[in-house]
Amino acid sequence: MNSESNIKYFIYVRKSSESEDRQMESITDQLRVLEDVAKQRGFEIVDVFQESKSAKNPGREGFTQMIERISKGEANGILCWKLNRLSRNPVDGGTLSWLLQRGVIQRIATVERDYHPTDNVLMMQVEFGMANQFLLDLSKDTRRGLIGKAERGWLPSGAVTGYTHNPFKKKGDKEIIKDEPRFTMMRTIFDLILAGTHNPKQALEYATNELGMRNAKGQKISQSTIYVNIHNPFYYGRFEYPKGSGNWYDGKHEPMLTKAEFDAIQAKISPTSRPLKSVKPENEFLYRGPMRCGECGAKITAERKKKMQKNGNIHRYIYYHCTWRVDPNCTQKSIQENDLVPELANKFDEITLSEPFYKWALETLDEIGSEEQGVRESNTEGLLKEIEAVDTRMKKLLDIRLNDSIDDETYKTKKGELEKEKEELNRVLASRLTDEKEIRVKAETYLNLSKDMRTRFEKGTPEERRNLFLSVGSNLYLKDKKLRISLPSPLGVVSDIVRWGDEHNFNVRTAKDGTIKRRLCSGTPEFITMLPLLSEFRTVDWKAVKRELEFSGLVPTLGLQIA
Repeated sequence: MNSESNIKYFIYVRKSSESEDRQMESITDQLRVLEDVAKQRGFEIVDVFQESKSAKNPGREGFTQMIERISKGEANGILCWKLNRLSRNPVDGGTLSWLLQRGVIQRIATVERDYHPTDNVLMMQVEFGMANQFLLDLSKDTRRGLIGKAERGWLPSGAVTGYTHNPFKKKGDKEIIKDEPRFTMMRTIFDLILAGTHNPKQALEYATNELGMRNAKGQKISQSTIYVNIHNPFYYGRFEYPKGSGNWYDGKHEPMLTKAEFDAIQAKISPTSRPLKSVKPENEFLYRGPMRCGECGAKITAERKKKMQKNGNIHRYIYYHCTWRVDPNCTQKSIQENDLVPELANKFDEITLSEPFYKWALETLDEIGSEEQGVRESNTEGLLKEIEAVDTRMKKLLDIRLNDSIDDETYKTKKGELEKEKEELNRVLASRLTDEKEIRVKAETYLNLSKDMRTRFEKGTPEERRNLFLSVGSNLYLKDKKLRISLPSPLGVVSDIVRWGDEHNFNVRTAKDGTIKRRLCSGTPEFITMLPLLSEFRTVDWKAVKRELEFSGLVPTLGLQIA
C-alpha cells in the first residue's frame, strides 16, 4: 500500500445552480477552504476540477475527466468539500466505491472525514445513498410544489410573450402579470388576425416595424414564436401542466383574449401551420394573390416581360391579368404594374386619416369610454355578487353532503352544475374587465393603419407596400384596368369617416397647449353625427351603430353598408 506521503490529490469542487445546492458554499469558497486543508495536511495537489452542474445524473464532464486521469495513475486521492459533491447518483457513487475498494483511489478526503480502502464500504454507500435519496425527495417536493402552484392558478413555467413574472414576489410564488408594452402589441397582432387583414407573418411584421415590438432581451420576435403563441390557450386564461398530462387549470392571470376570440383565430389558422419562408421582394409579384377578375371572377396573375430597343437598351415590365381559368373567353386586358400602383394609391386616399384627425379620434374615444366607466363598474359589481352567491351555495352543498343528507352521486352532479355556472360567470367577468382595453386597442389598430396610408404606401419599401395592399382586405376586383375594393368592416367605417369629413368640411386644430381641438368650419351641429362612427370602432357592434346612424339620418348620406 502506498504511504500517505505518496498520495497525489485532485481537488474537486462543484455547486449546482439547481435548488439541491441552494445552501451550499460557492465554488470559490469551497476551493479556498480546500486549499487551506491541503496546505495544513501537506497534500500534493496535481490539478483542480471545477463544475457548475447537478450530480443527480451521470455524465458530468469534469467528474468523468477526473476519473479517467485517476485510472491512468496521475493521482490516487481526491480532496472535496463533502462526499455529496462527488456524487448524488448510484452510478457515479458505485464507480468511486469500486475504485476505492481496488486501491486505485487511496483516499477521499473531505473537510469532515477521510475514506480509505480499508474502511467499511457500507458506510460510504450509505452516504451516497442518502445523497441520492435527498435528490429523489427534492424532485418529488419540487414537482409537488409546481403542481400546487398550477392548482392555485399560476403557470409554473416561463411566461409567454406579453406576460412576465412579478419581480416583487419570491421565487416559487411569482405571479404572472402583464408585460407592457408587449401585452398591448401582442393583442394588436391577435386583432389584425381576427380582422382578417393580416396573416400571422404580416401581423408580426407590422408589430415589429410599425410598433417597434421586441422581446424582453430587446431582440426581434421570431415567426415560430408567434405561431406557437397563436395556438396557446394561455392567452384566454387556461393552461395545461405538465404539458401533455391532460391536466388543465384556470389561470389567475389577466386573459388577453376571450375564449370566443381564441376559437375564431384557430378557425382562421390551421393548428399545423408554420411560418412560410420569406420571399425577397425583388423576386415576387407584390400585388398578386388577393385580386380577382371583375368580369369572370378568376384570379389575377402576373408575369414579367422585357423589350429590347434598337439601341440595345432593355426595358422590363410587370403585367397583371386574368388567368382565364373560369372563362377562357374573358375580354379583360392586362395592366402594367406602373399603372396599377396609382390605382391603389387612389384607393388608399379613401381610407387615409390625417395626423390631427387621428389624435382627435383617439381622444374622443377615450372620452366616450370614461363616460361609460360607471356603468361598467356597476355591471362588474353585479357579476362579483353572483359569483359570491354561487360560492355560498357550493359551501352549503358540501355541508349537506358531510351530514349525509344527499348521496355522493347527487352531490357530484349538483357540484358540477354550480362549477359550470361559476365558470361561465368568471368568463363573462374576465370579458367585461378586458373589453374596454381590447376595444381601445382595436380602435387604435385600425386608426393606426389608416393614418397617412397613402404617403406610407408611396414612400414605403416593396414589402411595406405589399403589407398595406394586403391590409385592405381580400375582396379586390380588377376590371377595365380599374380596381374595386370591398373594404373589411372597420376600414369601411374609416372610409365613411373620411368621406363624411370631406362632405361636412370637418377639420381639427392643435391648441397652444398641445391639446387637440375639434372644429366644424360650417358651424353646424353635425359634429354629433360623427360620434356614432367613432363608436363603431369602440363597440364593434355593427348593427347597433347602423340603428344609430339610421336614426341620425346619416346612413343615406354616407351610403353605409353594415350587415
